[in-house]
Amino acid sequence: MMKQSPIFSAVTLVENRRETPFASHLSFEIKNGALRKSFAIPGQYAAIRLPGTKENHQVASLFAMSSCPQDDVWSFLVKRGSPLTDLLVNLKPGAMAEISPAQGKGFDMELCRGKNILLFAAGTGISPLRSALLWMMKKRKNYLAITLFY
Repeated sequence: MMKQSPIFSAVTLVENRRETPFASHLSFEIKNGALRKSFAIPGQYAAIRLPGTKENHQVASLFAMSSCPQDDVWSFLVKRGSPLTDLLVNLKPGAMAEISPAQGKGFDMELCRGKNILLFAAGTGISPLRSALLWMMKKRKNYLAITLFY
């Protein structure tokens, strides 16, 4: 049986901020309510692709969200080095892209409730942990000490 491709929604880039010489923080406005609701748990990811030429339209890559679930803006830390990521990090605010619904199980945040939290990340692996940190800050009373090692 063939796996069905996700349905992509058009989004607008609202911020492109260089974080390091190799990575940029990209933020996309999510106007589609169903798409926004699909991102419900920190640690989820989505596919991003660029409309336009046939070859760019067909190429999508998966990226972990670094924003908080249910936000109107989805953020990603994108590292240059592939044809698609090189195009993405050079986009200007107002540019259009396409994003799939959020995918993956994400982190079991209930498992962390009432506990001290230790988070470890390297490089762009900080993205899903930033999402978890933002989630925990919104629900701060549910967690004891939170420590990030990066």
